[in-house]
Amino acid sequence: MITSIIATWIFSGLIYQGKPFPLPNPNLKIYFQFDDKGTDTLLYFRDGEQGHCRRSAQYTFATNQLTQTVTWIDPDNAEWCAQDPDMQMGAKSTTAAWFEDGHLHLQFQMGDQDIIYVWDKLVDKPK
Repeated sequence: MITSIIATWIFSGLIYQGKPFPLPNPNLKIYFQFDDKGTDTLLYFRDGEQGHCRRSAQYTFATNQLTQTVTWIDPDNAEWCAQDPDMQMGAKSTTAAWFEDGHLHLQFQMGDQDIIYVWDKLVDKPK
């Protein structure tokens, strides 16, 4: 089965040192939406707390790599969003990315270890 990145994805778990872990904070909601025009939107917030962080980027997804350049920052973002390097206008990143069992996997460096964020495809768009 070939899975397309074009969808809305929700952060559903972690893999660290080869072992799956549940969500570190079940109130944290992270959504990644990819469209067919090469734009993605990242949105995150915590249930029960005020504020959100949202941005858009131009992306390419090929050869198991997601490359992004941030092109828009939501002017209504919470002040604490500015601490996130991925919420900076013009920020560029390249991340290992692949599909496994219908889930999107994004690999990041945490110290000298890799951590993999696991994402489930959503049927409904985030509220």
